[in-house]
Amino acid sequence: MEAFWWWPSGDVPEVSSQQLHVLLTDRASAPQVLDVRTAFEWSESRIAGSVNVPVTELKCRLQTLTLNKARPVVAICGHAIRSIPAVRLLREEGFRDVCQLQGGMAAWNEAGLPVVEGPSAPMERANQPAPDMKVTLSDGTRTGLNSFWKRGTLALVFIRHFGCPFARRQVTLLRCEQDRLTAAGVAIVLVGSGTPAQGETFRRELVVPFPIICDPDRVLFKEYGLREMTISDLVSPLILAKTVKVIFDGGYGHKFGQGSESQLGGAFIIDSSGKIRFVHRATDAADHPSADDILQAAATLDEQSGAKPRRSTRKTLVRRSTAKPKRSARTAS
Repeated sequence: MEAFWWWPSGDVPEVSSQQLHVLLTDRASAPQVLDVRTAFEWSESRIAGSVNVPVTELKCRLQTLTLNKARPVVAICGHAIRSIPAVRLLREEGFRDVCQLQGGMAAWNEAGLPVVEGPSAPMERANQPAPDMKVTLSDGTRTGLNSFWKRGTLALVFIRHFGCPFARRQVTLLRCEQDRLTAAGVAIVLVGSGTPAQGETFRRELVVPFPIICDPDRVLFKEYGLREMTISDLVSPLILAKTVKVIFDGGYGHKFGQGSESQLGGAFIIDSSGKIRFVHRATDAADHPSADDILQAAATLDEQSGAKPRRSTRKTLVRRSTAKPKRSARTAS
């Protein structure tokens, strides 16, 4: 039966959604949140700051996690079933204060408590000069790319093409976080693989507040080392499932002929000296950093430079679980 240690059976201590929400607002004593759902479930909707390890992988990955045995841990899943063996395992491994979320994420959502939506892709450290060149914006103007990072910390976000439903969701969520990004001193500049006319249509439809660089020949994409999808990527069941969900559930329509369908995106945090400090290169069409990932990377730049700490980037969340991000009525469906 050792192979089936993750089988959900028995009773474990629980905490209600409201109790957990109160605990998480106290930064000094907030519990660690371990989400044992699949990576896909977690990417769609999660509690901010939660660590994701699918329950079937927890035993082999437990030693590599940064969980503190001296601090409380709350295990969560969809309906408080998969979290049962997670609690049991953690207690066996010496964690002193472990419980599960009563009713799981279903109960959390029903209570209307805040969640973070969309993919998460923590950014990797880097230290290299950012490629610089003349670029064309969606309004047709030309400027040097360095003009953006000279003003301060820049998040250069490559969004594939202007008809991509994942790109449309990504930009909508970034737009929802504009106040937090501005307060943290992070400027967003988008790069798409379409023409200026296509980029301008994209800007109007989604009411995009960020500058948009148009790179139909994908010169910038290549300079920053972003890859293209292969045939296996295109027919991946997981990506097809994500595409169907973002189109039909999220309402983000797909438009063909708005840039390269095979090009993948990425994101780069560039400091005011023109150095790439953090990087994420997408491995599939749905893979991109969230606003939280960008803000956490930018906050690390402050710590390294000795700058005055900025306000927390983790407390304000993307949305309440009962509402979807607002989009322009003109957004394609």
